Amino acid sequence: MGLWYRTGTISVTNGTADLTGSGTAWVANAAPGMMVVHDREIIGEVQAVNSNTSITLASAYVGTTISDAEYAIANLGAVRDGLIEAVQEVVTVLGAAQDGALAGRFDDGTLSEPGLAFADDIDTGFYRPGANRIAATKVLEAPSFGGAGVQSSNGDLAVGRVMLTGAGGILGAAPRQHDAGWSDFDDLVEGGIWTLGLTDLANGPLGAAATAYNGTCMVLRRTFSTGESITQIVSQGGELYWRSGSFDPMSWRPWRLVYNSENFGEFGSTPNGWYQRLPNGLQVCGSPDFDSVDVTTATGSLYRNATPIVWNLPASFTGGNDTMSGGLTSLANSQTHFGTIRVTGGSTAEITVFAPASVTGRSVRAHMVGLWE
Repeated sequence: MGLWYRTGTISVTNGTADLTGSGTAWVANAAPGMMVVHDREIIGEVQAVNSNTSITLASAYVGTTISDAEYAIANLGAVRDGLIEAVQEVVTVLGAAQDGALAGRFDDGTLSEPGLAFADDIDTGFYRPGANRIAATKVLEAPSFGGAGVQSSNGDLAVGRVMLTGAGGILGAAPRQHDAGWSDFDDLVEGGIWTLGLTDLANGPLGAAATAYNGTCMVLRRTFSTGESITQIVSQGGELYWRSGSFDPMSWRPWRLVYNSENFGEFGSTPNGWYQRLPNGLQVCGSPDFDSVDVTTATGSLYRNATPIVWNLPASFTGGNDTMSGGLTSLANSQTHFGTIRVTGGSTAEITVFAPASVTGRSVRAHMVGLWE
């Protein structure tokens, strides 16, 4: 049965309990306990369904006599059953929530549908991509973290805590540089990347005495079965230094210069070739390729180029013949030609190419080694 039955019309006389229907089918659509309503007023409760057109009310009708009027029979059982079903659904939902969201537990969710989201922005929130992992669907903005889940200080080494900018030395100030008077590289043993803020620091790469540094220091810390080792790498004034040490007891090896702008000297090139000047005074020059050399002038049993090739060196040497020597490389087939190089000054040399037979279109390349200061 449905919730309401309205087919046909009714008639009832004041003071009687007999309800008569016209065009009604009450046997299939009415039952004891249902209510009969007319014009938004209750006529009475159904006590018995006698036929499709006759109902006995539970009490005599006290209202104005009704004849062939519209009516409705309310199936209160259906209302009751519907309410029970709705309550059961609510209980089921609340039960699931009690074991889930109300208990602080959420579904894993996904990147597009996070398990923990916001009412006005449901694709923004957090989800669980895997065991012991949490991810945000959007970029986290500062301030995003705080409390016990974040490092409490530069020296906080607790596992599982979030490092903020500055913690652990990441893009931050040197540890204890200002707040605790840090002043010695020997004490810098906490792993991280530290900025050195124009503070006088002792036992650094520039000497044991306190010296102002304005570079950066990377500290690498490794733990093994018998102790720990520390490596410090300092960038200062365009130079790179490193040293290592170990605990139990703490001892440091000397600082070593890894790189500066003078380690590799000066390198350059011109149309006349390239040159490399080293800090110890040594210089090496290389020529461009000399192509299309004709070796056709007879000299005894050999042939040579008619006029020596003049090589204007890309950088000058000092000392002339006493400090310079060179050589020649035959390109393509070395068995068809070879040559010599003659120093004619600190900035020039002459190249002669020889061959066992008259040949044309040969190619050679020269180099020169000597002192530039």
